[in-house]
Amino acid sequence: MNFAVVWNPSATVPIDDAWVAAAKNEQEDIALALGRIQSRLSGDPEGCGESRSNTSTRVFTERPVTVHFRIIARLNLVRVFAARVYRRRA
Repeated sequence: MNFAVVWNPSATVPIDDAWVAAAKNEQEDIALALGRIQSRLSGDPEGCGESRSNTSTRVFTERPVTVHFRIIARLNLVRVFAARVYRRRA
């Protein structure tokens, strides 16, 4: 079963900021990670990442990107509501 993956606009802001500040190779890493995240969340969101106790929130990392998301199974929908890009230390 495929799920639609919807990104809250606020979740894309940290990604956009990291992209602008990143070197070319870091941009490639971000793009590849986002592609993997999109693919995995659309195909098997329940198998991605870790659940957080007492909430419906899950956390999934494909380095260098981490996303926080919720699955709305009755709508076949995944909503990404937060994201962060971890940059390499110099």
